[in-house]
Amino acid sequence: MSSNKVENLLPDTLASLKRTAELCTTMNGVDDLLPVFHEVGRWVGLVQQTLQGAQDQLKAGTLDTEDDDLINTLKASKKSAKLLESIFKDVAPAAETSRLDRYQAAVRTQGKDRVEVVLLKLLGCANDLVEDELIKATAEQSMALCDAVEELSTMESSVPEDGKAGFFHSGSGDMINNTGLGTQNINKGRGTQNIAKSIKIGKS
Repeated sequence: MSSNKVENLLPDTLASLKRTAELCTTMNGVDDLLPVFHEVGRWVGLVQQTLQGAQDQLKAGTLDTEDDDLINTLKASKKSAKLLESIFKDVAPAAETSRLDRYQAAVRTQGKDRVEVVLLKLLGCANDLVEDELIKATAEQSMALCDAVEELSTMESSVPEDGKAGFFHSGSGDMINNTGLGTQNINKGRGTQNIAKSIKIGKS
């Protein structure tokens, strides 16, 4: 049986998402990753729930397994699920190199997509399946998918472009960064801050 049939695409994608969800749980509480990683489990769970509904429809014989749009969207879903699983296989294990460094190296040197890009594609596919009525879903699931897509669409890049600074701060206190060419003047106290290239203090 072809791996591109709905009968295989759905269980294969669900299996990949399950493995990713399991890897997510192993990283609960770690502080060397960007916040987006701690939201992956929630978003993966939403896609799992949506595709499990499609799997139930398949078993009930109510899914049009010959629909080209359904097949193509499930192909894209499987690809994104595999990519996401690959990212988490890179970063989940504990090692001397921090998870953040390993993740950014995988994106920059191995050409992997950023985690938020993969998630957006995955959730976008699930949303398309529901909006195009290729599969059935509840109103709550539909709304949750729309909200997730919107949230990810505006998310800041997890890997800055080459030549641009990026910052990750997981502790308490302030992180003050200047990525431009100009002078950065910071006064966090109550006193007066005098700013000039040259200052004389005292009698002239």
